[in-house]
Amino acid sequence: MINSKQTGIAVNYTCGASVNEGDVVVMGRLCGVAVTSGQVGDVISVWMMGVFSIQKEDTDYVFEIGQRVYLTETKEATIHQSNVFLGHAWSGSGASDTAVDVRLALSGSLQYESVVFVENKEDFPEPVDGVHTLESEKTYILTTFVDLEGGRIEYDQAAIIGFNSETCGLKSTGKPNDVALISGIGDLPMSNLDIETDWAVDIDGTTKTTALDWKAVNFSNCPKVGVIKSPTNFVYTDSAFLNSRGLEFDGTIGTIAFDTCLFQGDGGNGAIIKVLSTCTVSRRFRAQFSSFICTSSTKGIDFSTSATVDNDQYILFRNNFSGGGTYTQGVLYSDNKSDWQDNKGIQNSATISEYYMSGNAVATVLANTTGYFKILGTTISDAITQRFTNTNNRATHIGALSGAFKVTAILSLNSGNNNQVYARVALNGTTLEASQKPTTTNGRGRAENIMLQKIVNLTGGANDYIEVHVRNATATTDIIVTELSVIIERLK
Repeated sequence: MINSKQTGIAVNYTCGASVNEGDVVVMGRLCGVAVTSGQVGDVISVWMMGVFSIQKEDTDYVFEIGQRVYLTETKEATIHQSNVFLGHAWSGSGASDTAVDVRLALSGSLQYESVVFVENKEDFPEPVDGVHTLESEKTYILTTFVDLEGGRIEYDQAAIIGFNSETCGLKSTGKPNDVALISGIGDLPMSNLDIETDWAVDIDGTTKTTALDWKAVNFSNCPKVGVIKSPTNFVYTDSAFLNSRGLEFDGTIGTIAFDTCLFQGDGGNGAIIKVLSTCTVSRRFRAQFSSFICTSSTKGIDFSTSATVDNDQYILFRNNFSGGGTYTQGVLYSDNKSDWQDNKGIQNSATISEYYMSGNAVATVLANTTGYFKILGTTISDAITQRFTNTNNRATHIGALSGAFKVTAILSLNSGNNNQVYARVALNGTTLEASQKPTTTNGRGRAENIMLQKIVNLTGGANDYIEVHVRNATATTDIIVTELSVIIERLK
């Protein structure tokens, strides 16, 4: 072939330091074995293919045929991943052997300084007292399910990912149950993993900016998913709790977000998600397009009433709650903090008032024919009412947000025969002329189904109130409003 350069079996190498025959030579991310010795500046030949015997870093290391072999800084073979991938074990090497036969790999360029592939626990950094401390700024890619066999992981700014949550994951058989499988500070992106353990995570972002973006991360059979404190944000998408519960939030957090997830509790006593009383959510808590399955003693979301979050920023949107357990606890749908819309299985949020009376016999006494007087009688507040307090013919807005509201009132009344009467909506005791509806009683002094409508602006936190007032323009004959129905709805 006219464009062929050479076979690639060997390469010329200019020595940057003294090299002995048989030494491993590292060139970028490629490795070879020196054919001859050389001094600084000498050009020697380096084998790039073949099987060579390489001294082991530790004779206790056991290599199986085909196992990846890595190179230490002292040019010894190790089972622990380093920046240089040497090759694969050509034959087995036992604990009593001082060397391992290695078939050199030409795929060293696929190894990156910031990436570590993990097939077993030995591919993680060597544990100290059972703790594998991940190297900062590195991404650990799991190629299968890895059992840490009683060990655990600590990190400071790292990433753990897999290829598929059905085939890649972490567990630690025999791990003490008083420590988390993964603990640390700083960013920890995770994706395409399944984590199975008694206590999964313990992450504290108090002292370091910590963003947690987890996608396709499943927690299986975890009675305590763990504690997350003071991350900048926590975002959990396309993931699942499978027979698991106990994810707790504490400290100051910008956004807590769940999107398109399945939360299947284990039936045990506790919440799937819990926001502690000492937690401050500075932007929002949002769960949307997710399913919560809560059976027996398991609760869905326990959001402490002492936790801090802005009004309308505890957001539940288009979720499904099922299983017969307790779905929400603490802050509920009617609280000013909540904005729950289009969910199934739970009561959704609204800013609405309804009150009514029927068969009323209490007269509204009129002092003159020019003024409007509040309708008297005992009204009943309907259970649908949220963010209003209803007393007799008065709906007081206790919501935190300002906005436009539609007021609709329907009433029937008795007064003098053929009297001209008027009704108006009143805001904070002042009647609104634009809502006025005149009518004339019949020969028996009866007028029915008088309908009023008005758009009003109510200010959050101001305790604005709505009433209905009436007037008799013909005589000072008292008016008895026998039926009254008032509905106030926030417009969006």
